[in-house]
Amino acid sequence: MKSQPALGRLGILMYSALNNSYFIRVYDENKLSMFKDYDLKLSDLCFEIADEDAYLYEDGDKLWIDYSPETLGISTDE
Repeated sequence: MKSQPALGRLGILMYSALNNSYFIRVYDENKLSMFKDYDLKLSDLCFEIADEDAYLYEDGDKLWIDYSPETLGISTDE
């Protein structure tokens, strides 16, 4: 078994509708066209959202993250 620190690596949280599960796609540090997909085993992975098109939405008790209102073609109360 091999291991290496993940701190500072470029990764994307992804969802598989086929498996109904989330995973992390981690890109090669030197060749960004290469990546590996990792199963998510941590229950409390700390991350920073770096996607400029990601927005936080609230509607009463419902909370979610989605694309920006402009990308979705919707208007919101801000």
